[in-house]
Amino acid sequence: MATTKVCAFIIQLSTQGKLHPLYIECLAAYSSSVFPSIAVKNKKSKKIEKEFFASYNNLLGHLKKEIKLSDNAFLSEELGNVLAALKPEVLSKQAQLIILQSILNYAKKFLDIDSPNIPSIITLKRDKPMLTPVDLTKLPIVELINTQLSRELIAPHRDLDQKAKLGRLLLILYYTVNIEKTEHLQLMVKYPQDIFYVGGICYWQCRNIRINSPRYVLSDMAVMALQQWHNVHYGASFAIKPSQFKAALVYYLNYGSCFDWSDISLLKLRVLRRIENVLRYGAVQYRMYMLPGVCQPLPTNAFVRILTGKVSANAEPYLSEAISDKTKAFRDWSTVANENTSFVSMEKTLEQLDKVYTELCKLLERNKPRSDSLMAIAIILDQPSSKSNPYFWILCAWLYSLLKTGGTHKRRLKVLTTIDYVKSLSRPFLIIFCTSDIYLLSGEDWAEKLNDAADHFSSAQRKKYIYYFAQFLIDSGFVRDLCLSDIEVLGSSSEVDSNLISHEHVQVILSYLDTQSAYCPVHRDAYFLLCFCFFTGLRRNEAAKLTWGDFSFSLIEPNQYDFDYVQLSVRPNKHRTLKTTSARRELPLDALWPKTVLSKLRYTRCFSR
Repeated sequence: MATTKVCAFIIQLSTQGKLHPLYIECLAAYSSSVFPSIAVKNKKSKKIEKEFFASYNNLLGHLKKEIKLSDNAFLSEELGNVLAALKPEVLSKQAQLIILQSILNYAKKFLDIDSPNIPSIITLKRDKPMLTPVDLTKLPIVELINTQLSRELIAPHRDLDQKAKLGRLLLILYYTVNIEKTEHLQLMVKYPQDIFYVGGICYWQCRNIRINSPRYVLSDMAVMALQQWHNVHYGASFAIKPSQFKAALVYYLNYGSCFDWSDISLLKLRVLRRIENVLRYGAVQYRMYMLPGVCQPLPTNAFVRILTGKVSANAEPYLSEAISDKTKAFRDWSTVANENTSFVSMEKTLEQLDKVYTELCKLLERNKPRSDSLMAIAIILDQPSSKSNPYFWILCAWLYSLLKTGGTHKRRLKVLTTIDYVKSLSRPFLIIFCTSDIYLLSGEDWAEKLNDAADHFSSAQRKKYIYYFAQFLIDSGFVRDLCLSDIEVLGSSSEVDSNLISHEHVQVILSYLDTQSAYCPVHRDAYFLLCFCFFTGLRRNEAAKLTWGDFSFSLIEPNQYDFDYVQLSVRPNKHRTLKTTSARRELPLDALWPKTVLSKLRYTRCFSR
């Protein structure tokens, strides 16, 4: 029996194998579609070709077995049998369908062999992995780990031994931080103190210059775990080996758990972490947070500049760390000389500052380098007379910082510009602060007084120096609890760093505080503080220092569904004043608050009486 035209074509494909022009063309197209990068293609070319040839050869086997009656064209029945014999797995079947379509196109173009249309699998571009049915069976285990971490976050175990604490640290780090290698996890356990805070983000990076370590952005829970581990093992000389990781992880998970975790390992924990991240993050978030290997890591100075919008002169994570020695001296002095300082008048402080300005101007006239000016200020900061005047010292420290690291927007400032900054700020600053004890001021007190100092500027444009000075206080560590969003300076370019939350999130928080308020007055106060800030828009200081005299209630308590008149008067009281007269306002709580929350406020007022 003579071989048909279709069968001869299939036999030719099978005989020539990898040498057939069709195979070479299909392999090149398949490789480009799977790995567009040339570097990756060269690295994994053998693996790609092996997988492709397996699919190609398997498809030719089905064609030789099923195609028997086709003569000058492929028959629909026989192609249907070929399609039914393909692998059921989606990705493998998709690859074989593409190869089959290429074979049919080649037969039509070069041999004029017709064929019916075959189905195709349309796939959307995936920016994150797909979960298989096997992955879905592991969801209860993922939920167990999430429950354990949530329990640790709310009420951490305090009676754990060293091995259990190590297991807890490993679980938190490996599960909440996208750690790629076990070596990196070992470095984080060995150097837990190398945590940096920049622009509202905490990240870990080994400070040892001889170790080429990556940079990992940390979750809040990971930061607390690393700090706790560092506090417990500060100065310890022992090293944790990777061989100890699994035993510590199993030991901690089995602590107080009914589930048997003896089979858990870092490799299996990586799979559970992938399932959790796929479910938690969207496609864009997954590519941003979970695929660090596809990007080039930024240098530290570029990374810091992106987070803060400021130029780091020495490529260090703390932008004001250039005066770290002076900052340390300030902290030491503030603890030792607390009782030895006395009141210093504003005129004397301004006179001391004028001497500093004069000395800097003399150095500038003699064309001395900037390092001489920095040395001159450093000598002044170390003098006992300077340390006895805290406000003079802190203004000189800002002058030193401006000279060395620049300002908020410029990397380098002229000497006369830095003098102008400090000179313009010093008098309004001292008018408000010189009579206050610097050791008793909280972050809110600093913000309130800095806002008051802004009213003493004659130039509206120069009021933004208050914002620059507040940024320095935070970056240098002088006033860590100062919040920039509390600086209300007209004309400043400050960005409010508020954390916006949705109404649903607030309801969840209020529900939790409401259940606890019956047993704890702190939860009750937190409940109403959140209501005042979220529903009414009060500032923190306004909400924290309200009195019942600021409220006006209807004399007759309404029924459940009736209107309830409640008005809040934001006005100065014996606990605080207001920044300006425009801050006085009357707020109708009956229109702003939910009725259930309003009834709780009325009940609390009646109960307090």
